[in-house]
Amino acid sequence: MFNIITPLARPENIDKLINSLSNHNVKWHVITDKDSNVNFSPSADWMTHSICPNDKISFWDRCNYSINWWLDNTKINDEEYYCILNDDDSYEEDFFKKLKDSIEWSKTINSYNDLIICSMKRGDRTPDGVLPERRHGTHTLIAEPSNMRVGGVGVEQFFVKGKIIKNHRLPLSVAGDGELISSLVQKYGALYVPHIYVLFNYFEPGRWS
Repeated sequence: MFNIITPLARPENIDKLINSLSNHNVKWHVITDKDSNVNFSPSADWMTHSICPNDKISFWDRCNYSINWWLDNTKINDEEYYCILNDDDSYEEDFFKKLKDSIEWSKTINSYNDLIICSMKRGDRTPDGVLPERRHGTHTLIAEPSNMRVGGVGVEQFFVKGKIIKNHRLPLSVAGDGELISSLVQKYGALYVPHIYVLFNYFEPGRWS
């Protein structure tokens, strides 16, 4: 089972996210901040909603803190996978079928699969007018060992079993995702699936054609 954790601050994307996830047989865990005006009500049993008492100020602090808070306050299943999807991201249509097939293949060759790294497509253009810290490029982040560093991998790209993630947290910094993933890979190793793609900022206006 795949558990998708989403800190939600963009209510305009709720229906889009539900539509993109509804056919994947996943569990979707939505987090909203206590001081947020976002209203989310789970409409199916594969969704959960948690309200985080978040007092952080900067965007990255709030996002990473809410994920850490959720991990601290949730019963983690050691053998299920956990991943993070931001509230404007998506997956290619057959993403989880490919991922499951890769896991089954890894079992046939006795390959490690407790931590999996996929690739991430980042759209067609960087939209005009976005804040400097959100002016992300468009080159694809490929799942390969040389990219497991700050700036080379994003938080959406790792899928990790509960027995690992329950012992780790995201640093509260703009580069917290790269810092966490690089440390996990160094400590545990990883199964790389470069042919499987997350779609970065898929719902960001102007990024994708």
